[in-house]
This record gives sequence, C-alpha cells and structure tokens, in this order.
Amino acid sequence: MIPPLFVLALWPPVVAVLFARLKPAQAVVWSILAGYLLLPEKEGFNFPLFPLIDKHVIPSLAALTCAAAVAGTAMRDPRQGVRPGWLPRSPLALLCITGLVAGTLATVLTNGDALVYGGRVVVGLHPTKAPSMLVEAMLALIPFFLARRFLGRPEAHRFLLVALATAALGYSLLALYEVRMSPQLNVKIYGYFQHIWNQHVRGDGFRPLVFLEHGLWLSLFFSGAVLAALGLYRAGSGRGRFLWLAAAGWLFMTLVLSKSLGALAVTVVLAPVILFLGMRTQLLAASVIAAIVITYPMLRGAGLVPIGPVVSLAEQIDPGRAASLETRLQNEEALLAKANQRPVFGWGRWGGRNRVYDESGHDITVTDGHWVITIGASGWIGYLCKFGLLAGAIIVLWLRSRRYEIDPVTAALAVVLAGNLIDLLPNAGLTPLTWLMAGALYGRVEYGRIGKTAEAPAEAGRQGPRLSRFGPGTQPDAAPPALPQRAPGPVYARHRHGPRQRRVSHVK
Repeated sequence: MIPPLFVLALWPPVVAVLFARLKPAQAVVWSILAGYLLLPEKEGFNFPLFPLIDKHVIPSLAALTCAAAVAGTAMRDPRQGVRPGWLPRSPLALLCITGLVAGTLATVLTNGDALVYGGRVVVGLHPTKAPSMLVEAMLALIPFFLARRFLGRPEAHRFLLVALATAALGYSLLALYEVRMSPQLNVKIYGYFQHIWNQHVRGDGFRPLVFLEHGLWLSLFFSGAVLAALGLYRAGSGRGRFLWLAAAGWLFMTLVLSKSLGALAVTVVLAPVILFLGMRTQLLAASVIAAIVITYPMLRGAGLVPIGPVVSLAEQIDPGRAASLETRLQNEEALLAKANQRPVFGWGRWGGRNRVYDESGHDITVTDGHWVITIGASGWIGYLCKFGLLAGAIIVLWLRSRRYEIDPVTAALAVVLAGNLIDLLPNAGLTPLTWLMAGALYGRVEYGRIGKTAEAPAEAGRQGPRLSRFGPGTQPDAAPPALPQRAPGPVYARHRHGPRQRRVSHVK
C-alpha cells in the first residue's frame, strides 16, 4: 500500500515534468485530469485558514504555478493560443466572479445568529470565516481560470475531448476489474475504502468507483467520455474516425456495466444529438439544457417540473430506484423550503446551517443535488453566479454561433458539459473537469471569430495570428490586409549635391 499523503505530495513534481515536456494546454489538461482520476479521495493537508488541500486542489495549484512560469513565453508564440491575463474578459464571467466574491462576504455577514433546534445549537458565522470561505471558492475556480487562458481555441477543445476519451479507455479496464472483483482497488493501493460499501452493491454485482469519490462520479466520467468520443467521430474525417466510434461503443458498454441509471439516461439522450444533428442544433440543445439548469429552482418552486411522471417512469424501470428518487425529491422539497427563508444570500454551509432539523435537533434531510446545496448555502446570488459560470458560455456561443463560426469540436464539448450540468440536479457531480470544460468554452467566447488564417502552417512564412486584447468580435486572428503590389518601374538615383533625382537605366 502507498501512503495517500505521500502520493499527494508527489503530484506537484509530476505536474512540473508535464509542463516541461508538453505544450501548456496539454500540460494543463493532463495535470488536472490525471490527478482527478488517480489521486486518493478524502485525504489531504490541513492548514490554517485553508480548506482541505486534497486531490481537487493540489493538481490545480501545481498547474497554476507552472502555468504562471511559462505563460510569458507561451504568449510570445501566437500558435500556443494563450489568452492574456488571468481574469476573464467576458462581462458575464466577470459579473459572476464578482457576485461570488461579494455574495460569500454577504453570506457571512448575514448569518451571525445561532440556530437552536431542540437540544442542538448551530453556531453562527463569525466574520473571521470570510477569508477561508473566499479561499475555498477561489481554489475551486482555478481549473476555470487555467482553461479560459490556455484552452480557448478549437485545437485545445479537440485535445480536451481526446484526453477525456483516451483516459476513459484506460480507466475502463480498472472499472471492469471492479465490476467483476468488487470495488477494492482503492483499498489495495491506498489502504481504505472511500465511501459506503452498501451503495456499491447492485443486485448480484457491483458498482465500480476505482479512485473516485463515488460510483456515480465514475459513471458521469464515462458518460462524458462516450459523448467526447462521438464528438471526435463526428468532427473527424477519413476512415480513422471510425476508431472513435469503436471507442464510444466500448465506453458505452463499460457505462452500462457501471450500473448508474442517471448517467446512462443522459448518454442515451445526448448521443443522438451529437451523431445526427448539425453544429448549431447541438449548441441549441446544449443551451436549452443550460437554461433549464439555471432556472431549475424557479421551475421547481412554481411546480413546473413533472415530478410525478418522472417517478412513474423510474418505477417502470426499477421500483427500487424509483423509491430512492422519490425520497430524494422529498428531501429537496424540504431543503428548498428552508432556502426560501433566506433566499438572497442563503444560510451558509458551516456547521450544517443549510440543513433541516426536527424539533429534537436531528438532521432529517439528505443533500444530494448540487443545485439545492448551493441555493441553501449561498442563496440566489451564489446560485446564479456559480451556474452562470458553468452554463453561461454555452448560451453565448449558441447566440453567436454564426458570427463566431463555431467548430464542431466546440459544439461537442458544449454537449459534454451540458450532460454534466444535468447531473448537478440529482447529484453533486461538480468536479475540476466540469470547471475545465466551462473555462475552455468561456475562452472560446473571448476569441470571437477566429479567421481561417489561424490554421495556416508555420512553413508558409507567417509568424502566426496575433491575439487581440479588445475582446470578442474584433477578429483577433485575422491576417493584416496585403499591400497592393506595384509593377516594377525605373530605378532612380539620388544626386549627391541635393534632393534632385535623375533617371538611370541601372546603378553600378
């Protein structure tokens, strides 16, 4: 067995090697993706005023440090596609980040009161908690900032899809091992089981989780990888693209064996969108999903979500899953009712302030969906700002798809992100990979319309496209207009005694 803290401490040197050997965009992707898949869960370093420094933070911090060291050099090579600055230039993204910071401070300042439930006392939020809560929020956003700066171009989107599908193919072997032999790889490698065993026994088989927090997270990853492989097949050319179709079939089989009905349903719904619809229609479908996710609490509160038919449909498939879904929906109703008592800035998460207790002080709810966790802890301000960062770029890209000439791989990436957003309603599957995809799409928004000259090879004599510092819509990669060519005329020589010129046939 390997000590978990030793592996976590070893990851920053691994990231440094990746940045030394790969292009910055590739190093960013592999640093965060490989760290998410391989590092141990629920272990980390505790420092004062910091949240737990674990597998979700260490790869991001290491990648940020290395990226800051190479960003200046990469900026001088336009072919690297590095955006200027670390903060987004999209007004929507800046508004959401500002709202997250201001909302976090307001949540602390409006929740100083203690809550009493029978014999339980939930302490209030002291102003000294504000720095640690801000640090936690900003650490979670590091993959977003990195992707916005390094992964904004279509070539980077293609590489991100390739990395997701390739990593999933390798990971599928570990998952299939656990399907057959039971979830025990984390026990064998790191010495402990990272979740509840009973939740990973399904019928006469097992639900794998490998090194992730839960089997649902693993199924979500495979779902995104299936869609990524289909996107590469659809955007590819030649017979080689059929390899991606075969990879999608293998990953879909692994997803089925992973025994997660929700991720499987998302894949079945979105796979035809990538396979059979045009690029703009794919973006439209992803935008509809993004808009539903952003407005879901309002739709739920207004009774516009068809809960009854959904439960009835689940009952026809699996009565046990239907009972679990109904229980989850009842918990969400109770949590949403409490969130509406402080709708603007929420209750805060410290000490379980956003949860529901009975008269004797017992916690009577289970928080599963990320949306209800966010709106209960941070209110509408926190919810709209966080989900605006996650989903806003999809909608903007659809609205400007004709003007920006969106590439098919970008549309496929938007559909993959939309599938992840769907999972945030019943589950809490917000991972660094989610932020990575969202940041990559916001980077594409900032590029605006990318001229075809960006694809010209370096041997053609160009130094590469120049990046605009003035935001989208300015055609940052358009080549400068060519000067008109004059026909060769007579050669003139300057008189040595003054500015007068004389006409000569040649100069010796």
